[in-house]
Amino acid sequence: MILDIIVIAIFLLSAIIGYKYGGITSILSTLGVIICVALAVSLGNVLSTLIYDNYFSQAIIDNVSDYVATAEQVAVTSTVEALPSFAKMVVDFTGFETSDAFVSALGSQNDQIAVAVETAMQPLMVMVVSIFSSFVLFAIFYLIFRLFLYKPLLSLLTNSFIAKLDKILGVITSIVGSFILISFVAFLLKLLNPIVDDMPALFTEATIYKSYIFSWFYNGNIFYALTSLK
Repeated sequence: MILDIIVIAIFLLSAIIGYKYGGITSILSTLGVIICVALAVSLGNVLSTLIYDNYFSQAIIDNVSDYVATAEQVAVTSTVEALPSFAKMVVDFTGFETSDAFVSALGSQNDQIAVAVETAMQPLMVMVVSIFSSFVLFAIFYLIFRLFLYKPLLSLLTNSFIAKLDKILGVITSIVGSFILISFVAFLLKLLNPIVDDMPALFTEATIYKSYIFSWFYNGNIFYALTSLK
């Protein structure tokens, strides 16, 4: 319930601020946030797969394979010790534990194990990389927008017919901007909740599903159309 109160308060506050300051600045800020977030999430989703495939995938396979290979001697010793007494005596006498056939039998699954571990980790790793990439890309895109596009566009709009509807547009665009912001926060929480153990109580799924409004944002919003992550 407290999340719903926060959501309602954000919408009311944004409407008041939008009416006070007008719509032109709100239009630019809202469009800037929408475009930058959309680009960041979309491009971050693509880059996360490329980054993972080029820098993490093979490294995981190699490291796991090397670790398993290093543990082979321990596996050989343990396996010999587990043999029945007569079989162990034969192995010790003949030195069979050092033969290629014996070692190969124990180590033949190294690559398969490494690939299986990498396959299991891939969705989680891509998700984490995607979240990080999206944040970084959003910061870059929004900085470019504010430094190079905001003032020229603001000057253009203040000389157009849009200025006549400034107050109304301020309310509308501020509410839309708040909708986008809440959707983005809910989307990030949806991604983070499965992988963060010490999430603050206010943002855990147990609390979120007790709400009515915020749970609607949490279960699906516009950002789900921009990414393949679920």
